[in-house]
Amino acid sequence: MAHFTRHVEGTLRGLAEPLAKAKKKNARRDAIHTLSSIVGAIILARAVDDPELSEEILREVRAALD
Repeated sequence: MAHFTRHVEGTLRGLAEPLAKAKKKNARRDAIHTLSSIVGAIILARAVDDPELSEEILREVRAALD
């Protein structure tokens, strides 16, 4: 698990860094939200057996994160 934790921390740093440079107040919180949304969307999209719903999930989460 330590390896996975390091990977998640690295990903969060990578997501938070540009936010922090843009003077975003809650860069780490926003990075956690973004990563959680991406992972959740991928899991849901892969779990459903309806291709249209799968695409809709990914599209809507992508739009919310833009």
